[in-house]
Amino acid sequence: MPHTIDIDTEQQLLRSVFTGPIDRETVEAFTSDALKALQEHGVARMITDFRAANMKLSCREIIELPTRLKKSGLSRTVRRALVVRKITEEFRFYEDVSQNQVFTVRVFTDYDKALSWVLNELPGFQHPPSEK
Repeated sequence: MPHTIDIDTEQQLLRSVFTGPIDRETVEAFTSDALKALQEHGVARMITDFRAANMKLSCREIIELPTRLKKSGLSRTVRRALVVRKITEEFRFYEDVSQNQVFTVRVFTDYDKALSWVLNELPGFQHPPSEK
């Protein structure tokens, strides 16, 4: 399976890790599994680690993800941190489109900073510029 999902009941957090290739079908399967886990355990925080994954999503598919998540029923109260190897323009745009749709989501390259943010807002946090 290209993704794992674990619930940290102490921190009320869903932790997920992707490995290998990620395409549209993989994201749809993950979304379904994650929504079930969020509802079943009543958690509203999520950190997803994509650093060991190989993105096979097109720029368009990445940008369309927030709309697809909205249609899937993901609550806008879920605070999500995504951890990637490199913050690209596509991920930055994904973050902006998500926030425009009133989702609370941030993209990071540092897992510890992502975890700190998802658990409680970091004062004065500024994103690094997109990497080319």
